[in-house]
Amino acid sequence: MNYSQLSKHRSELMGMAIVGILFCHFKECLVIHQKAVPYFADLLSRGICGVDIFMVVSGIGVFYSFTKDKNVINFYRKRLARLIPTYLIIGGTYWIINNFLIGHQKIICFLEDLFFISFFKKGTSIFWYVPAIIIFYLVFPLIYDYLTDTRIFPGISVGIKTLILLMFAVVCDFLLSCFLSIYHNITIMTGRFPAFIIGVYYGYKSYHNHPCSIAGLIIFPGIKIILHFLYRIPAAEQILCKFNVHYLDTLMALLLIEVFIVFINFVRIRQLENVLNLYGGITLEVYLFHMALLNLSGNPADAAVYFLICAAAPTAGGFLLHKYLNTLLKSG
Repeated sequence: MNYSQLSKHRSELMGMAIVGILFCHFKECLVIHQKAVPYFADLLSRGICGVDIFMVVSGIGVFYSFTKDKNVINFYRKRLARLIPTYLIIGGTYWIINNFLIGHQKIICFLEDLFFISFFKKGTSIFWYVPAIIIFYLVFPLIYDYLTDTRIFPGISVGIKTLILLMFAVVCDFLLSCFLSIYHNITIMTGRFPAFIIGVYYGYKSYHNHPCSIAGLIIFPGIKIILHFLYRIPAAEQILCKFNVHYLDTLMALLLIEVFIVFINFVRIRQLENVLNLYGGITLEVYLFHMALLNLSGNPADAAVYFLICAAAPTAGGFLLHKYLNTLLKSG
């Protein structure tokens, strides 16, 4: 097995991620309404790391895209043309309903919510994924040059460079969270930056068709197992809890990616692949529709209502909106 499998199955991985998020939020709805959580829902709720899978796969995808065309303006234009119209349609509609029809708020509140000012000021995080991925896209060319330019730290491998960058990101995140109280509003975003960095590294390994070493395959499961036991030791837990909790989601995401790649190569289920490919192509639309409807419907705990409003409706709406926007882009 080599890293090219990650690029080959990008769409299925994205599909798996969005399905995991749908189940994760269903469990959260049950907890909010103090209802019993069935075993299957608890198991599938591990899909909380679905957003981290998004970040990893996005890192892989943008590495391929930028390697083929290193024009930074074209890179930003393509990324934003995919992201901004979708968000403005779904997010704009949500904030109009939430701020004006339900909340009877002033237009300034609407603008702060729509343009993520409230996210940075107050931690309003319903659509936090959008500013996160925009910021990650903006810094990506710098990450790309740092990892691939042999004039930067000559003689040091891309793997070591990635490790240095990860350590720098974690230390900065830790220090900012310690000394800047407002920074806690956005830790849901900054905690996913390492996942994006690892995705870029995977993109490099995949693009160059590097084989997966045994050490590379066991490192993340190994770290996850070690942390599982360390969190049971009070002294170690007091130290670890000071770091961004979302790093644990990233580790789980990396583990699930490995398991999924092995599974899909040994168990070829065409129907499953087709469903995941379908979802993989419309994840942004489904995710944004899902978050909007989840909040507008008050986090429904009834299984039938949840899957109708928060799963089926976002799937149908996401498919139609994706098709419509693709048609506009092609005609433009």
